[in-house]
Amino acid sequence: MTKVITWILANGATLLGLVQAIIKAVKELLTGVVNLISLFIPQAQANKIVEAVRGALNKIDEWIEVGKGYLIKT
Repeated sequence: MTKVITWILANGATLLGLVQAIIKAVKELLTGVVNLISLFIPQAQANKIVEAVRGALNKIDEWIEVGKGYLIKT
């Protein structure tokens, strides 16, 4: 059990950094998808959707950054 905790503390920040990179890629992909859909929906509504999606993913990214900061300190 101690080895698992030690491994998480040692490598957790790296894994969280990887998760952050994936989240950023997903954010850009979803933005592109919504921009394609915006051809069929009003631009104002598409902008609201983009802002909501990006805001949610940015909030998740901030939480991960806090966790990563904690692991780096330890």
